Amino acid sequence: MRVQVTAPCRVHFGLVGMARNSRRAYGGVGLAMWHSKVVVTATGVEDGRLEVTGGEPTLRSFVKSRLKESGLAGISMEIVEHPTCHVGLGSKTATLLACGEAALLALGRDHGDQELLKVAGRGGASGIGVNTYFAGGLIGDSGHGMSPGMDLMPSSRRRVDGTPSIVFRVEWPAEWYVSLVRPTRGCGLHDSEEAQFFSANTPVPRSECAQVAMALFFELPSAVMEGDFEGVIHALRRSRQVGFKSREMRTRPEVSRILAAWDESGEVAATMSSFGPSIVLVSRSLDAAQEACAQLPGNWIFSTGDAANRGRMVELSE
Repeated sequence: MRVQVTAPCRVHFGLVGMARNSRRAYGGVGLAMWHSKVVVTATGVEDGRLEVTGGEPTLRSFVKSRLKESGLAGISMEIVEHPTCHVGLGSKTATLLACGEAALLALGRDHGDQELLKVAGRGGASGIGVNTYFAGGLIGDSGHGMSPGMDLMPSSRRRVDGTPSIVFRVEWPAEWYVSLVRPTRGCGLHDSEEAQFFSANTPVPRSECAQVAMALFFELPSAVMEGDFEGVIHALRRSRQVGFKSREMRTRPEVSRILAAWDESGEVAATMSSFGPSIVLVSRSLDAAQEACAQLPGNWIFSTGDAANRGRMVELSE
């Protein structure tokens, strides 16, 4: 049997629960997108080998390692499509989940979400990439239960059981365009640099966490449900001025300059996704998006597409 899994990637608007000695940590808000997606195919083979082709070499190697650690073999897999890694789109999480699910299905394994999460090894910090994989849409998650004094670390350094619970899930309006804006080169913090950043910049004062929670968990979903575009502008702007996101922004001064210029226009809503350098830009028309991007530096590009109001799609064929 041949399996194809097509999964949306996501933009991450911000982590919320990064305060000291809290019973819950992490938690955040993000949006799934189809114009940044992962496509994976897999077929069961009888000779017991594990073959993974396609994709960036480091990502391909990491996927094969995760599948091998999970005891999965007898699979021929191809990573047909995936966005550039480490640019703030959650491509590694989406790829690991898609590859894990394709492998399990190709082997005829009837699996639940938790078994897939163990194979992928993701969701240790933010649950946005995991939850948008399954459900799509605009999602806010509640993070993880924490013991007092536990260190805050990125997902790649944490292993936990279970997925952060979804606090809200909102359908994204079809009339609002979602654009991705990023430089042709460069990537955000990852691996050891990301771990060092967490160590140096957490915990975040509880008062700042409260302001971000107000913007992302109260103002943003309400504005989306009510079609209040000015409310979306305000919520995204406020969410990146304080808290963990404001510290992420300091690593990308060129992104800060671009967003400051757009703030003056008042025509688009925007923020940086994760550690960037990708920017998510929301507009009410293609003209507004194009006008906002007309003054970008020459090494910056943008693409416009649809939000994903559903999670991954699975196709089975003989």
